[in-house]
Amino acid sequence: FPSHDIIFRFKTPRVFTIPANFAGSIAHASTPATTKSDFIVQVNGTVIMKITFNPGANTGVFSMTSEKITLNVGDVMLIVAPQQQDATLEQLDFSILATL
Repeated sequence: FPSHDIIFRFKTPRVFTIPANFAGSIAHASTPATTKSDFIVQVNGTVIMKITFNPGANTGVFSMTSEKITLNVGDVMLIVAPQQQDATLEQLDFSILATL
């Protein structure tokens, strides 16, 4: 995917809360990166966290900018690709744990 492309878009259908550091959430790559790759997560245009895939790692590391975040009906969450592409990073899966 091209740099800075939106690779995930979710419009919130109901109120829910994501715990600090996205505890319980999972980011996985079938083929790991050869360079550090940071994906930015935004809600309504504000950066709330990043997901980092380190070289050789299949599992992404979540780092959040706040304790927890509550999304309201109509909020939009985006995951944006890194500025620098990694030629080997492939087949990403994101599972985000939240409470209603």
